[in-house]
Amino acid sequence: MEIRSIPLSFVIIKLQSHLDTTPVGDRSQWQHDPFAGTIVGDRICGRGVADSKAAIALFIYLAKVLRNSPQFNVSLFLGFDAQEESSNFSGI
Repeated sequence: MEIRSIPLSFVIIKLQSHLDTTPVGDRSQWQHDPFAGTIVGDRICGRGVADSKAAIALFIYLAKVLRNSPQFNVSLFLGFDAQEESSNFSGI
């Protein structure tokens, strides 16, 4: 089997994460407002606070840094899918 090198102009790096889209449901069942990001002790309580926000922020920062780097000569694809936790998910 022969392995050929691929020109960097054809290389695509894909960074993907999901966005929190789980329905809130009955808000009266929440101890804290799900949209407030309430700080309780050393924790933040709310919808999606422990989800993929850090990864998404890192991907966006990384894209900015790489765009300004002359050594980075490949394509970068950022994919963020929504409704992955519902029956409506249709992909990216």
